[in-house]
Amino acid sequence: MKQIFDQKTLREIESQCTQDQPANCATTCPVHVDGRALCDAIKEED
Repeated sequence: MKQIFDQKTLREIESQCTQDQPANCATTCPVHVDGRALCDAIKEED
């Protein structure tokens, strides 16, 4: 059965999945580099 979510519900689910936990790339990386933080730093030209 396929579920359809409205945008608000989808954003709430997404924020729980992506913001509350360490990035998967950091937890599986041997040197624990946080890819999200790295991308944010590049975006900010830092």
